Amino acid sequence: MSNPVFFLSSFSEVVPLGAGLFTPRYLTLEMKVFFAFLLIAQMSDLAMAALATRHINNLWLTHVFVILEYAFFAWLFASWQKSEWFKKILLLSIPGLLLLGIVSAFYLENVSSFNTITRPLASLLIVIISAYTLLTLSRSHIDSLFRETRFWISAAALLYFASSLAVVSLSNIIMGLPAEQSRQLFAVHAILNMIANIGYAGGFLCLIPPKKPGAL
Repeated sequence: MSNPVFFLSSFSEVVPLGAGLFTPRYLTLEMKVFFAFLLIAQMSDLAMAALATRHINNLWLTHVFVILEYAFFAWLFASWQKSEWFKKILLLSIPGLLLLGIVSAFYLENVSSFNTITRPLASLLIVIISAYTLLTLSRSHIDSLFRETRFWISAAALLYFASSLAVVSLSNIIMGLPAEQSRQLFAVHAILNMIANIGYAGGFLCLIPPKKPGAL
């Protein structure tokens, strides 16, 4: 896929990493963990690209990465919840998805093809979690949501995972379409990835406290 959108999508992952490096002394534990996840995601993409250039099947990596991705997001959102019961549900869902991923990889799916069980399920769960987080934020009397890290991360995750849910669910079918049609559909997914990365970068930049009036 030579479409420059795919290159730009991969390059966009550098944007939130750069924002994280720009705000090291303001990083909370949650955002340090999120930074580590973004770094792992970048390394995963590079590994997939390296395998692809050697014409080696790289789709098995998506089966592994989706579990890591969900674990990071579930832990991150759990750390932001005030409700103890919801926090426990999120943390318990991590080993639950891990178990499903193992069963799916060995008995239900071919790891040499796209993941169409745990990946769509993980995306759906993140959509629900991020939407719930945004709802609770809107009710918490915050002066400006646009100055709130949780808003940017939740909004970016909601947009990306909700919009790409159909693509990840039908990836194997899309690959069977004519080349031009499949490129167009995957290009939409790549654009959503770029938008999400900009949102994640906004989350890091919100950690910088605003300057007080008159301060240099």
